[in-house]
Amino acid sequence: MIKVSVAGIGVDPRNSQPIVVLNDETSQRGLPIWIGALEARAISLLLMNVKSRRPMTHELLDNVITSLDYRVEKVEIDRHSETTYKATIKLVPVKNGEIKLVDARASDAIALALSVGAPIFVADDLEFVLPSADEQEQEEDEEFKEFVA
Repeated sequence: MIKVSVAGIGVDPRNSQPIVVLNDETSQRGLPIWIGALEARAISLLLMNVKSRRPMTHELLDNVITSLDYRVEKVEIDRHSETTYKATIKLVPVKNGEIKLVDARASDAIALALSVGAPIFVADDLEFVLPSADEQEQEEDEEFKEFVA
């Protein structure tokens, strides 16, 4: 498993579908995951530390988990089927009980992990992508501009 962080939310210019990008710890590779608009909104709000007026789905799920005396230990994005990345949420008991593994869509698991501060991991066999030469050049240009300024 590779530990990742959420680099941000983008939009696929080909179909206007939201994408969440997960970077490995070196930020040299990313895993783009196409998600729904509602999930993108939830993840964006979490990344910006914005609280909604009413509990969102990931907050409801956290409340249910907590009320059952469990906590989220980690999220593992561990498989891909056709068009959907899938994840396993590992729940551990606060006091007594057995470990629970819960199947989830990757986008829901990511939102929950961000909400509770749990680490996110990606299976070694899922394909990360390297940034394109244009992206690398753009990053280098931005770094140079910051250096000169």
